[in-house]
Amino acid sequence: MAEIITSVEKEKELSAVPSGRRNYPGVGMVWNARRLSLYLLATSFVLLGLHLLAYFIFFRFPQLSTASLLTQRFGLDRDGNIPTLFATLLLLFSAVLLYFIAQQTRQQQGKTYGQWLLLSLIFVFLGIDEATQIHEFTSSLIKSVNHGPIPGLFRHAWIIPYLVLTVAVGLYYFRFVLALPRRTRNLFILAGAIYVGSAMGLEMLEGLEATINGKSSLLILKMQTVEEMLEMNAIILFNYALMQYLGDTHLGIRVEATKRRAFNKVTS
Repeated sequence: MAEIITSVEKEKELSAVPSGRRNYPGVGMVWNARRLSLYLLATSFVLLGLHLLAYFIFFRFPQLSTASLLTQRFGLDRDGNIPTLFATLLLLFSAVLLYFIAQQTRQQQGKTYGQWLLLSLIFVFLGIDEATQIHEFTSSLIKSVNHGPIPGLFRHAWIIPYLVLTVAVGLYYFRFVLALPRRTRNLFILAGAIYVGSAMGLEMLEGLEATINGKSSLLILKMQTVEEMLEMNAIILFNYALMQYLGDTHLGIRVEATKRRAFNKVTS
């Protein structure tokens, strides 16, 4: 089973209790929210290092047959590769945490069950979008209807419908976020601002640069690198906030296994 903890003191307390004397059966595994987040953060920087190495080889040794393959596999600006998989898993992890919170809120007859569940579904969509590039298909569709790309900030046309949806979701969740505990609220707002600012703000600047200097501009590659790193780290911060919320509100996650079946249980 796994229980999320949010402090060193609680970790020591749990470690001092023999597993047979804890209030749940089986072999225990403790998740430390901060430590897990640091591991994820370190992974994102490893991916950044691989991205930089791949492009160093690509520009320094263009004659190598594997140079292009390396950028395809490890380029943060590319789709359907290892960084994409990591980003997808981060988003789906958010969806799982949100689902656990929603189910526990429902068990406690909380009024915000529906809002937590909807957030979980939104992150499922974002994870699927990251993996399958639904937003790129949306851009192609708008480009087809417009008989060509929209020049300037909205060259990546998916931003238009997604921006409308983002504003709608923001307005819907405005009071919900304000009602959260102070630390959770602040982390939610910070993570959201970084994610939206990088995913849409930098993408708009990339579209403007592509309109002026072409899609092969080196500045675009630099902006895409910053964009992807900010997106991944924003979701890591958001997941940290969710795990902190689970710990602070005594909604610790436990996954218990029996001989007959395995099941997930959210418990205090």
